[in-house]
Amino acid sequence: MSTDQNDPKEEPIPLELDLESQPVPVPPPDSRSGPPPIPVPPPTPAGPQPVPV
Repeated sequence: MSTDQNDPKEEPIPLELDLESQPVPVPPPDSRSGPPPIPVPPPTPAGPQPVPV
């Protein structure tokens, strides 16, 4: 029956196999921990005061 041939074709490919087939760049362990470290300016005191550089 043609249904047997269409069944495997329509079946979605598992993500695991898809990832293995396509070379996906693996981020370093640091990136896995969280977002890249972004330089955060020191907390400014109450009021619009210039922050010393």
